[in-house]
Order: sequence, then structure tokens, then C-alpha cells
Amino acid sequence: MLGFVLTLSLVSITADSAIANFKAKWRTVQDYVCEVESYQRKGKKEQYRVYDYKFMRPLWIKMVIIDGDDKGGKASYNFEDGKVHARKPGLAGKIKIKLSPDNKLVKSIRGQKITESHFGHLLVMLKDARRPIKSLGDTVIDGVEVVGLTGYTKEGLKFNIYLRKTNFLPYRIEEYENGVLVHRATYRKLRINVGLKKEDFKI
Repeated sequence: MLGFVLTLSLVSITADSAIANFKAKWRTVQDYVCEVESYQRKGKKEQYRVYDYKFMRPLWIKMVIIDGDDKGGKASYNFEDGKVHARKPGLAGKIKIKLSPDNKLVKSIRGQKITESHFGHLLVMLKDARRPIKSLGDTVIDGVEVVGLTGYTKEGLKFNIYLRKTNFLPYRIEEYENGVLVHRATYRKLRINVGLKKEDFKI
């Protein structure tokens, strides 16, 4: 689950250049699909999930839990009504609920909202992060060549973000609190600009 990390070089593209490339590439992305492997920890509580994930501009998001805790659960953010449409796993999933993204029932155990789950929000995090942000150099994670960035969020959590060297979109983010891993998301099987439509976000 942690993945294999191999450091290739201590010399790499600068952090500022990597962020600029990430920002430039993100402007070209109209939609994307991927598989997100997510781990979160709050106190002694842990949550592990794998999502089938879809995003479309301006802010349509769909997440289906395909493995891990609450497997079978679904949630979709509807840009037009500003609500999270959700279904619980199992028989309870026959009933669809609509809630504000601020409702704790549709947040992660660390309080992350579905509207904060996309790549664009990582750019916001980098913009607001404490300076300096440093480069970790070129690295290979699970066979994927990435460039790593490290720093501290405005809340004081240490983060590592690994951007794909092929397109500078994220492959993994990690966050640490007092040296303990509290959040990790790995974005696999990424495809961009596949032509998603509103109908693809129904649950």
C-alpha cells in the first residue's frame, strides 16, 4: 500500500518551476478520470479507501468506493445545485441523500470536503503553503517517474507532493502531523480530457 520509492537524483527541476509546470498543465485539463488510493488518520481512527474518481470543469466530481472502508458507497458533487448527492453501500444505497459539502456526513475523517479532492485544490494548497517549498529531486514511485516537492501547509502539516515528470500532474500527496503520516493519496490510471458529460456524474 505504501508503494516502492527509489530516489534517482538529488538534483532536479526547481520547486518553483515544477509548480509553474503543474499550473500550466492544469489549465489545459477539462476533465480527468483516475483511481485514487486514499489513507487518512485522525487520532487512533484510520480510513483506507480506493475510489473510482471523475472530475469535470468547472466543478463536477464523482467518487465511487471500489475497495476498502464503506466499499460500494458513492458521492457526486453537482455543480448546478451545489449539493453532494450520496448513496451508502449495500441496501441503504437505494436511498439517495443530498447534502451541503460542508456537512460532516459527506466529509472524510479529517474533514476534507469532496470539493477539495481535485488537482486544482492541490494548487491552492501550494499557493497558500508556507515558504520555502523545496524540491525533493527526481524519484520513481511504483515505476512512475516523478519530481517531489516538500514544505508545510498553512496549518503546519508537512507535505510531500510528487508530480509526474511526463505532464507535471500529481501522482501522490502525503501529509504528516508531528512526524506521523495522516494523509496519503495516490492517483493511478490517470486519463485526461476524455470527454466527460454531466450524465457521467449521476449516481
